[in-house]
Amino acid sequence: PPSRAWLKLAPLLRPGLRRRVMCAVSSLNSSESDASVPLTSIQGADVKAFRDSLRLYRRCRAMPPGEFSTKLQRSLDVLVDAYRLYGPRGVTSSFNGGKDAVACLHLQRAALAGYCTDFRAEKSPVQVWRVEAIFFIIDDEFPEVREFVETVADAHDLALDRLQCGWIEGLRSRIPETNPESGLVASRAFVLGTRAGDPNAAGQQHFGPSSSWMPPFMRVNPIIDWNFAEVWEFLRGFDLPYCSLYDKGYTSLGKRADTMPNPALRRDDGTYAPAYMLDCSELERAGRHNAAVHAPNKGKDSNTMNNGVRAEDPKILKVRKNAVKQQCQDTQLLGTFTNGQG
Repeated sequence: PPSRAWLKLAPLLRPGLRRRVMCAVSSLNSSESDASVPLTSIQGADVKAFRDSLRLYRRCRAMPPGEFSTKLQRSLDVLVDAYRLYGPRGVTSSFNGGKDAVACLHLQRAALAGYCTDFRAEKSPVQVWRVEAIFFIIDDEFPEVREFVETVADAHDLALDRLQCGWIEGLRSRIPETNPESGLVASRAFVLGTRAGDPNAAGQQHFGPSSSWMPPFMRVNPIIDWNFAEVWEFLRGFDLPYCSLYDKGYTSLGKRADTMPNPALRRDDGTYAPAYMLDCSELERAGRHNAAVHAPNKGKDSNTMNNGVRAEDPKILKVRKNAVKQQCQDTQLLGTFTNGQG
């Protein structure tokens, strides 16, 4: 078989190319096995798109060991666990077209295919489900973003809801009402592109329940521990499409009124290098007019909070800090659901 021939050649190749060959061979062997498994399409899901997602899943799982590979495997584990807990229709991608949301979407479609294949009942056919996703239509959106979202939805057979409403209202529309007599709470999981380096994302983990004033849902942050460079390593390393604006020097996308190409990528001739060429991740949002640096207060008075409010009692200070922290996370969540981050 071709795979055995490649394995014989592997020791003769450069280390980087050898890792790629080993990864490809492992993926090929898994794909040959997957091809023999019968599939059952649910609600008209596209079998071809499902097989493509399953190939991506196998390629990711076959990635040679390394620091980023460890993070990638953890991200897939998080998403597979989300599907184990909530099922194929209970996990929704918040897809705003930004690079982080794009990475999460590809991870999610791969994880769904892996879950449907590897966690099915023995000798039963694989159920083919579509990835559930929502897209909030906002004013002053980049037309390139909207076009890209529609292209991705079509290419990967997304069950995409296009919502033109407030984000709380949009969330409620995706979460069924709870029957008080059942003793069970109707909930859903939403996959977000939040990373630890995002403004106000401190304290978030891979899983986290929504705040008490929100509809009941579980935040799922599969790339919370990724950095800027690793997002691009994933997208470019696996040859995954992304919005064309990133090739024009944009490194973080918001509305047209507050977003411009990153000045750090400006060339001498006035053009801009692509986003993945940015060396300093701290400058990721340098092209956002409303970008702000959120740094902890380092003044002499440790009992004075960043907003200038003094709280001498340590217990009061802790409560107020937690309240401010939660408010910041809720603000970050809003930006992730719409197009405030990416």
